[in-house]
Amino acid sequence: MKLKVLTEGDERLRVICKPVTKITPAIKKLIADMIETMYYKKGVGLAAPQVGSDLRIIVFDPRTTKRRKPQVLINPELSEMRGEIRGDEGCLSCPGLWGEVVRSAHVLAKGFNEAGEPVEIESDGGVLSVVLQHETDHLDGILFLDRLDPGQQQRVMKEREEL
Repeated sequence: MKLKVLTEGDERLRVICKPVTKITPAIKKLIADMIETMYYKKGVGLAAPQVGSDLRIIVFDPRTTKRRKPQVLINPELSEMRGEIRGDEGCLSCPGLWGEVVRSAHVLAKGFNEAGEPVEIESDGGVLSVVLQHETDHLDGILFLDRLDPGQQQRVMKEREEL
């Protein structure tokens, strides 16, 4: 089932999410619905707070291949972050807004999949690094807008008013 994606200004996007302690049928349904919503909205990632849940779950598909390959990380933790990449980011929760964000080029993400099995994903630059950091930020109440430099924030706020 497609879920409603919350937009910037909704206070639920600013909560620090709670860890998942047990993978229940309701959690599996939420994950399936998040994946369906991500593809429907043509996103490359989606975090649980974006659909109104306060759980530490992200789904993503950076589409490095032509075939869909959705991935899930429950209770993700990022480490070994180093290097730097810059690129324009947008967000399903901030429709129409874009800005250049500086992220770590290398990231190691650890968590669990929907079966409760440990997962480790290592990325060295590119879309996957950005997606992992962007979606994990959502779990801590951080939007990409918060990571823009002051000049870009001012420009984006003006664009938002015009929208």
